[in-house]
Amino acid sequence: MISMKLITNELIPVYETDLGNKVVDGRELHEFLEVGDKFSQWIERRIEKYGFVNGEDFFTISGKSTGGRPTTEYIIKLDVAKEFCMVENNEQGRKARKYFIKVEKDYKAQMIDVSRLSPQMQMFHYIGQAVANLEIEAAKTKEELAEVKTTVETIQETFLQRDDDWRKSINSLLNGAAFRLGGNYQDLRNESYRLLEERGRCDLNTRLRNLKVRLEESGATKTKIDNTTRMDVIESDPRLKEIYTTIVKELSIGSLKVKSS
Repeated sequence: MISMKLITNELIPVYETDLGNKVVDGRELHEFLEVGDKFSQWIERRIEKYGFVNGEDFFTISGKSTGGRPTTEYIIKLDVAKEFCMVENNEQGRKARKYFIKVEKDYKAQMIDVSRLSPQMQMFHYIGQAVANLEIEAAKTKEELAEVKTTVETIQETFLQRDDDWRKSINSLLNGAAFRLGGNYQDLRNESYRLLEERGRCDLNTRLRNLKVRLEESGATKTKIDNTTRMDVIESDPRLKEIYTTIVKELSIGSLKVKSS
């Protein structure tokens, strides 16, 4: 992940990445230059024409628009952004070029020549840098923990995706079949699991134990783990879900034939 901090807020925002590169947001640059073309057409045409390389001259970030459509954001290095402006021969382009030159000049002026400081001031300078780096690392750790938490929640949701309509349909078919057969619903449910293990060549109890282990490792609550069943195992595997649906339908049809006879 690349984080960015604003180093100026005049005219067009310029950012500095955690790698020390000064960059410009492509969309903000396009908007400032008042180019008639659509953003994607404008930037792709210039990248192709001038041979800019992804990862060296710019990098991309995938995202989504407010309408949910996938988008690609372009983060352009400052030197490359100046070249983008060079080909926009209008007042905005000239204004941006002068501005970028000023940004670099001001940025360099802020840099400290440590070798010219006294030994005491050099020490304070390095101590300040060390403290700043510690704060940056702490912030990164906090962000990474938030990302891990999100990932864990996603994993848990993936493990236990519930198709309530499908489950309702399965339960309805099994309940109806058990009633028509005059038997116990749970016995018929167990029979459906036995047939699934036979056709799907699987062991549902083993898979259930493995699923609970994965949930525990991902940080799921004890209640969620305890409430996980063989139906969750079946739903987590599209192949087993398809086979099981067929089996339950067959059992339901079979119970109709028994009743009619």
